[in-house]
Amino acid sequence: MKNNIRFKGKIILATIFIQLQINNSSQAIFTLEDFDSVNHVRHYNSLPEVEDADANVRQIPSVPLFLQRAESLVAQYKLEPYVGLRLIHKHFPLSDGQLMIEEYHVVDGIPSLVTSPHALEETIMAAIPSSWIFSNNLKQDPYIFEASTDPAVKEAITKLKENPEFFDEMRKLLTEYELLSFFSVAILQRTSLIVHEGQSYLEESYTDPNESIIQVCDDSKISPNAITTTWSFKGPREMKCTPSAYCSPRMHGHKIIRNHLRQKAIG
Repeated sequence: MKNNIRFKGKIILATIFIQLQINNSSQAIFTLEDFDSVNHVRHYNSLPEVEDADANVRQIPSVPLFLQRAESLVAQYKLEPYVGLRLIHKHFPLSDGQLMIEEYHVVDGIPSLVTSPHALEETIMAAIPSSWIFSNNLKQDPYIFEASTDPAVKEAITKLKENPEFFDEMRKLLTEYELLSFFSVAILQRTSLIVHEGQSYLEESYTDPNESIIQVCDDSKISPNAITTTWSFKGPREMKCTPSAYCSPRMHGHKIIRNHLRQKAIG
């Protein structure tokens, strides 16, 4: 009898130890302290352009059903005020040691959210991971996609830490529909730039320097040809991208191929 008790005790202790290892591993995705910049740059630069990513998703007939189930999953964990999905695509090529970081700035006198490549050591204290891409390897943590300095991201990270199984469930769902290469989990809520009724977030990309700039605009600016790049579930705003083919001068750069638009969540 004593031997059985001792044996069971070892199993319980081993189970707790394994669970702690899993939890510690999962927590690493919420910080940039042990960020693998070499593999990140290689992976990020291999991602498709937004037009190609959109074209690929449009060819998959199961996407609408997947989005319905993803919405149910997000709501199950009460994360809809914070979390949605992002189309996996790149903004600009990264150089060694860089990460795409979103920051609040006033650009040409207009409050803006600016996403641009940053050296990791410049932002590691201020930025927090805000989106993640899942690997086909079930033993591997999700890749950090992009990061942000917005205060709402920190609040959402707290909610995600309280529900670590959410990532496992979303990975299973993406795997079931063979969509791991198309959708990432993203924190979409922002507090540093607020839109009101009849407004949306307009994102425009520039070169010299490479910057993707989000500003508040009227809904009338949204093109019917917009490409959806984020999906929210009765919570944050969605983002859309409108392909364009013009270049207009700007104080410190030139507009390039695409504009992004964030819209109200459906429902």
